[in-house]
Amino acid sequence: MDDRETLCTELEAVQTAAMYEALDIADAVIVLLYLIDDRSNALAATIVAGWPPAAFILPEKISLDGPHASAQAYSTGRVVIMGEDAPDPALDRLVPFPWPYSVCALPLNYSGKSDGESRDDGCWGTLTVIRIPSRDGRIRQDQVTRLGEVSRRLAADLADLAARDVPIGPSPRPAFVPVSGKPSTASTWGIGTITGSPGLTMTYHLTSLAAVLGQALTTADVVQVARTHVMEPFGASGILLLSAADERTWVLGHYGVSTVARWLHGASAHDGTPAADVLRSRAPLLLPDPAALPRQYPTAPINGGGSWAWMPLSASDRPVGVCGLMFERRHEAKAEEQALMMMMAGLLAEALDRVRLHEHEHELAELLQRRLLPTDLRDLPSVTTTCRYLPAPAGSGGSAGSGAGGDWYDAIVLPGEGRIALVCGDVEGHDVRSSVVMGQLRSAVRAYAAEGHDPAAVLTSASDLLTQLESDLLATCCLIHLHTTSGTARIALAGHPAPLLRYPDGRIETLDATIGVPLGLAVPQPYEQFEVHVPPGALLALYTDGLAGARDDEDVVAKARRLVESGTQDGVDVENLADHIVARVPAPPDRRDDVALLLALYEGQGRRRRLGRLTIHRHDLRGVRDTRRWLRAVLTDWGWADAVENAELMVSEIVTNALIHADSAVAVSVREREDHIHFEVEDWDVSPPIPSALSAEEGESETRETGRGLLIVAALGDWGVYRRPHGKAVWINIYPESADIADAEPGTPDA
Repeated sequence: MDDRETLCTELEAVQTAAMYEALDIADAVIVLLYLIDDRSNALAATIVAGWPPAAFILPEKISLDGPHASAQAYSTGRVVIMGEDAPDPALDRLVPFPWPYSVCALPLNYSGKSDGESRDDGCWGTLTVIRIPSRDGRIRQDQVTRLGEVSRRLAADLADLAARDVPIGPSPRPAFVPVSGKPSTASTWGIGTITGSPGLTMTYHLTSLAAVLGQALTTADVVQVARTHVMEPFGASGILLLSAADERTWVLGHYGVSTVARWLHGASAHDGTPAADVLRSRAPLLLPDPAALPRQYPTAPINGGGSWAWMPLSASDRPVGVCGLMFERRHEAKAEEQALMMMMAGLLAEALDRVRLHEHEHELAELLQRRLLPTDLRDLPSVTTTCRYLPAPAGSGGSAGSGAGGDWYDAIVLPGEGRIALVCGDVEGHDVRSSVVMGQLRSAVRAYAAEGHDPAAVLTSASDLLTQLESDLLATCCLIHLHTTSGTARIALAGHPAPLLRYPDGRIETLDATIGVPLGLAVPQPYEQFEVHVPPGALLALYTDGLAGARDDEDVVAKARRLVESGTQDGVDVENLADHIVARVPAPPDRRDDVALLLALYEGQGRRRRLGRLTIHRHDLRGVRDTRRWLRAVLTDWGWADAVENAELMVSEIVTNALIHADSAVAVSVREREDHIHFEVEDWDVSPPIPSALSAEEGESETRETGRGLLIVAALGDWGVYRRPHGKAVWINIYPESADIADAEPGTPDA
């Protein structure tokens, strides 16, 4: 070992000896050596001595103009003591770690100046002592005097080593040193009789929580992790996570505390609740007495559980929410437990902040995606259509993925008698860029098709447009022009999975004669198209590759064929078939792509039935009355007067509930069938109707529907619910009084 290595070893020995002596003098739990970092003009932790996990809560860097005791001790050259009279809310805002700790910071003066004089750059940093005054009592004057002697001796030793060219300064990251002897308080963590076991056990649970939270993608994931990695290790019987928005607190998730959750959900974020107090003070609130909650908060439920520990959730020094732990019996949280609670709360806050930002981006991207898709497929001549769209899960395609995608579908009435276009496309990626490019391509395809161009020419023009856009994204597309008078279909494909044609006899054909390159690539020659004959009663199925969850084109088509075959064993009903297909699509995380599905049943010439539509604007209080009048006029004009009474009652009930619960516009459609009338009431609420998120753990279904008021509807006719890309549709089949309803199969929707 050379002389320099010897001096560096001596430096470490001098520093740690002083810290161990300070630990013993002050009955401290942690001692830190902060040295000035001239590059950042801040104090940097160099060595930390103390018990885990409390030793991990101290800041590594302290700004010299901050409120910390160490910064004030360095700047003034005085001994600074904070938090000895804890709990003191005024001090809680100053101390950078939670009560019940107090701090005594001593300057390491070496300029010859006495304490209290201007330091004149004659200070190495501070020796900072962390204590528990509620356990060990206030620090005594003799302890402060002895600590001052230790700090002055350490400062002199550092000056001597500096004179021998030993660099005195902070390390890039602090070093942690263990403390000998037993912990001063008994612990239920680990094996209390073995030195160091409680602290190591706490540290394990902390690092385990951090690792699992790193994999959380949704708020629900964070709530579940909090239950298994926070609530259970502490032996709590309940946990509650809250956020604050619009000056109120909102439950993000909970377990075992339904009564308190209902009390705090939507409560004021300013006063009257423990959550409000914690949000305001940004300090933990401990209520060890089981009767303390209703006693201190008059509006709290009497049966609000046992004792509570409330912790602020802060991310990047911003309040994110509150975490509450409930214990069935009296629970006195030791200092080490409080430190662990606060560190775990910090990890929860960062995770919630991350996933909620990601969820917000996902919601925005999904909203953009849905707004760019057609809100309904218009009444096409001799064709019945339906569609489904499943967004990609958040985080798909990489952590930056918002979860939305570029899949789209469309149905267009073309110029000329009985000509329509069916479109299905897919822009690569799962973010807002994909959705924006999708919107541009969809508009372009509609415009080129409306001009009367053939499918091949439309795709060629769309590809040229995509190459001119400021984007490096590619896209695939399937375009079908169907002449409903002759049943002739012309098809062009741009790198897209081939559509399927299901004949009336059940035979399925893959229409993949010619597949061109994806849109956005230089096309060496124009796209090609081919013709097929579509007989009446045949079904066309267009889809994107996410439907099958496969990468190989042949595998995608094969899986899509099996999905269509499995749902058409007993005839073809496009709505039932669409529900059947999407119900068998893998759920996240097995499915990482978005899915678009378009089904078109060609009825043939002469089989078209009359159709009427009515749109009711959001919050239109006269909408129900207008619906009744419109239905009476339409059905009377069609010669279905004997169905008017039931139709008015049933449809108006559905419309009323849609206006109340969906908070969107409502579309009503009526289709004439051979022996009945088929109604659909569609809203644009993509969420299930009023799920009960606050009481799922008591055994209630998270998907139960409330507020739909379908008892009357169920008593008068057949009904059901379709899933739609923009929300949902409640369907009703109404038979005239002269029809034999018993002959109809209950619960079976009409196409």
